[in-house]
Order: sequence, then C-alpha cells, then structure tokens
Amino acid sequence: MEQRKNVSVIGGDKRLFYAAKRLAALGYTVLRTGTAEEPTVQPGENTDLAGAVQNEILLFGLPFTKDGFSVFAPFAEKPITIDTLCDLLDENHVVLAGMIPPETARRLRNTGARVIDYYTDEAFTRFNAMLTAE
Repeated sequence: MEQRKNVSVIGGDKRLFYAAKRLAALGYTVLRTGTAEEPTVQPGENTDLAGAVQNEILLFGLPFTKDGFSVFAPFAEKPITIDTLCDLLDENHVVLAGMIPPETARRLRNTGARVIDYYTDEAFTRFNAMLTAE
C-alpha cells in the first residue's frame, strides 16, 4: 500500500483552502496555517508556521508573495514573513508555490529546500486561465 505524505498548506486564498480539503479527502494528513476558514468544515489541523514546517511538503498559494516580504496569506492572523520561513526550511522540505519571484526562489533554495513553482507549468497555467475565465 502506498504511504501518503504529510502536507502543510500555508496561506493562500480560498483556492488553497479547497486544495487542503481535497488533500484531506484523499487521505493525506494536512496541517494548515494562515488559510481561510469555514465554520463547518476544517480540513486538517490548524497550526502555526513552526508546526506546519514539521511536514516535508509545503503547499503555498498563487502568488507566493505580493509584497516580497511575506507569504500571501490574507487570512493569517499576522504576516508570515519570508525571512521567518527561510529560517525554518532545510534540505528535507519541498516548497510548492506559484509565481515565486526569482530573488525569493533563490533565497528559498539557499536553505537547501527543493522549490517548485507550479505556475511555470504550461498545463497548469492553461487550466488556471480557463477556470479564471469561467
């Protein structure tokens, strides 16, 4: 039987909340921080950033940042700074995010983490554009 990885969903808009919900439904153990809330459905356990980075796979929203200083997390109680995130990352982490500015991607990679910008995937951008147009 395939072992599911633990995933942390950090920040983002409601799309990321629904991604967390879907991952939980697929059997992944999900931790969340700085995500949207729904009164009746909370996929995964809510935690802080230090708790979230205990998982190896970290899923961020689109865009990764709007100001170059903090993770895009409009539902977070306080800003999730990129500096704080970088202090917590290491070679065991996989960072999945969209539209990561080049300098920020370099900083994330310098922690040893594997960084994947899903917005650079042509199929993703086409599908996202299609959904946005609807």
